[in-house]
Amino acid sequence: MQTLEENPAIIHGGPFANIAQGTNTIIATKMGLSLSNYVVTEAGFGADLGAEKFLNIKSAYAGLNPKCVVLVLP
Repeated sequence: MQTLEENPAIIHGGPFANIAQGTNTIIATKMGLSLSNYVVTEAGFGADLGAEKFLNIKSAYAGLNPKCVVLVLP
């Protein structure tokens, strides 16, 4: 995929990935890290759903160490 600024973007998660899981796949994250210096992952609808699954399940299982977390407040 390509952004409006013509930068490459990898999107991998299948239908409703952010709703059911709260994050993209481990394959997508690791592929992104192999191709770039940083990867941005949108992790669900809030700290109680998406961030919890991303930090405590996906990151722990995949051996990932996020360096930054951004919280968007309404």
